[in-house]
Amino acid sequence: MFRALLLDLVKPFRHDNFNKIACPESLGVVFGSAAATALRKGLVLIRQSGKLPNILRTIARQGFTDYIGKKSLRS
Repeated sequence: MFRALLLDLVKPFRHDNFNKIACPESLGVVFGSAAATALRKGLVLIRQSGKLPNILRTIARQGFTDYIGKKSLRS
């Protein structure tokens, strides 16, 4: 069942030109890592701000407004 779901998930992107797949680090990592493996692409994990170890010099940050209008900062 997981394999069938994964194949359906990546099917529209098989011939697109991109280098990496980005996904949330928590629950999305299961699908994101499987999709990246299936498509032979790199993987970028996105994690909630403040949840990373203290490596501030090497963290890229991006601000955004989520679907309920709450402003946030992602690392």
